[in-house]
Amino acid sequence: AANSLTPKPHWGAYPATVTGIGMEVMDFIAFMSPDAEELKARYAALQRLDVAAKGIWPESEAECFGSTRHKMPLFGSDLDMRIKTGGRNENIPECQGITQMGNEILNQSWALDCDPRTSGRVPMITYKDKASGLKCKVCVGNRMTVRGTSFFNSPMIPLSARFPVFKLLMHPLKCVFTQRGLEKSFAGGLGTFRVGMMLLNYLAMHAPASTQAPTNEMMGAIVVGFFRYYTGESPDNSPEAATWQKWPENFKFKGEFYVMGVQVDFGG
Repeated sequence: AANSLTPKPHWGAYPATVTGIGMEVMDFIAFMSPDAEELKARYAALQRLDVAAKGIWPESEAECFGSTRHKMPLFGSDLDMRIKTGGRNENIPECQGITQMGNEILNQSWALDCDPRTSGRVPMITYKDKASGLKCKVCVGNRMTVRGTSFFNSPMIPLSARFPVFKLLMHPLKCVFTQRGLEKSFAGGLGTFRVGMMLLNYLAMHAPASTQAPTNEMMGAIVVGFFRYYTGESPDNSPEAATWQKWPENFKFKGEFYVMGVQVDFGG
C-alpha cells in the first residue's frame, strides 16, 4: 500500500486511451498492494498461530493458503491460514481440531473476538490479530479443509505463470468485485477462485499475445476487453480495434452461457 516511498499517483492526468487506462491500473496496483510492513505483519501473525498450534500438536505447522500464499492479497484483506497436523494427529477430525485450537486461541492475548465455528461448509476459526488488525481465518486438518481454494492447489497456478499479467490484474479485478459486494461465493458472488478462472479463460483466448510482458496499452486493453466479454457486449471488429476487443468463434457469447476453457465447481 502507499507509503512515504510510493510515487504519488497522478490521478486524473491520464490520457483518454487504453494506454491511459493501463497507466492508471498500474498506479492503482502499486498504491493498493500490501507493502513490506504489512507483509511482515502477516508473517508475524502466522508465526504466533504456529507457536500456539505447536503447544497442542508439536508436529503441526501453520501455513498460509490462497491469495496470501500466492502473493495476490489486497491491502488489509483477510489472512487465510491452515494448521497442518502431523504424527498421531495427522487425521484429526476437523470439528475436533477447530474446538481444540479455538480454545487455545481464546486464551491468547494477541487474539480478539475469537469465534470457532464447527458448522458450515468449511469449519473454521475467525479472530482479529491484535498487533496487525488483520482478520484471520483458520482451518485445521489435512482432508478437505481448503477445498474452497482448489484453484490455488491445482495446475491452474502453473498455468497462470504463462501470463505475466495474471497476478497484476487479479488485484484490480478483485477490488472491483469486493467494492460491489460480490467477493464472497457463498453469498452469491464470485470469489477469488472464479475471478481467477474468468481471467485465465480470457487470457487463454488471446494467447500468444497475452503471454507477452505487460505494457500500459496491454493492461488497459485487457481490462476493457475483459468486462466487454463478460457483460455480453459484442466484440469490436473494426480494423483499428485492439486485439483484446475481439474474440475467436469458439469463445463468443452464447445467450446466457459462456464457452469457457476452464472447469469450475458448481457444487456450491
